[in-house]
Amino acid sequence: MRKLVKSGGVAVIGAALALAGTVLATPANASDVGITVESPEALCGSGYTRAASHAISGATVYLSKASNNRKCVTTIKTASRGTATRTAAWIGQAAIDDGFYRYYAGPVRVPAPCVIWGGRHGNSVWESPTPYCG
Repeated sequence: MRKLVKSGGVAVIGAALALAGTVLATPANASDVGITVESPEALCGSGYTRAASHAISGATVYLSKASNNRKCVTTIKTASRGTATRTAAWIGQAAIDDGFYRYYAGPVRVPAPCVIWGGRHGNSVWESPTPYCG
């Protein structure tokens, strides 16, 4: 026969729920939790369309744009998928996502008419040589 301990059980359940709330509320990057949305438009969100892209070793860096001069950059891995490798996406110095991700880095977004944008996968780094305006 089991004995039910009310006071201790409530405290343990409360502590577990508090911990779960903290963990669930703060994912560092959707790539960390296994969400593998494969299009830059889906990662950037509603209203963004692909404006440019550049292939680097093991990934592709995408620039997307929306109305009101909003820009978004994502770097989506094509190699080492599922393995945490250094992956980055940036727009100038204004928005940078650089970490060890399994599927992609970003999205990073800024409101700007013209941007220098770039990305990284492992040791392969690329940055636009001229600003994108559009």
